[in-house]
Amino acid sequence: MKIDVSKIVKAEGACQAVSVEISVDKIDFNGQEFLFTAPLKVEGTVKNNGGNLYLDAAVQTQFVVNCARCLKEITEDFEFDVNESYTQSEKIGEDSVFLPIVSNTVDLQSAVEENFCTSVPFVFLCNEDCKGLCHTCGKDLNDGPCDCEDEEIDPRLAALKAFLKND
Repeated sequence: MKIDVSKIVKAEGACQAVSVEISVDKIDFNGQEFLFTAPLKVEGTVKNNGGNLYLDAAVQTQFVVNCARCLKEITEDFEFDVNESYTQSEKIGEDSVFLPIVSNTVDLQSAVEENFCTSVPFVFLCNEDCKGLCHTCGKDLNDGPCDCEDEEIDPRLAALKAFLKND
């Protein structure tokens, strides 16, 4: 989603309100797939300060993600802030903090998606007491215990245990 900033790009101190909804189906990040059930609602302002534009916005959305312990799908409401700087300068390097202003527009969608990825937690749990899955049989331990042995054996000694069982 690109927004037109032609009215403020040449006017020092000018400000423009931003209120848009960005539709995103999914974002894959850090081995996790986020399926959005609601658009990303962006509310904020773009301000011209010294010929550069500064975006300050709050974003709200909702997505479905898997619990990190039991893999059940859970729905999360999520809010985060976006603070980006834009410039018309043609000398933007790879390490620049500025994003480009192209044809008097700024790309809001890429800025919002990148800020989502830097704001989202690494782990989501269906609840704090989630017991997860049995590491042996894969049963969801939230539904009750499984029939696996509780005795943990050092994998380096597992062959010895099997040898002793045969006697």
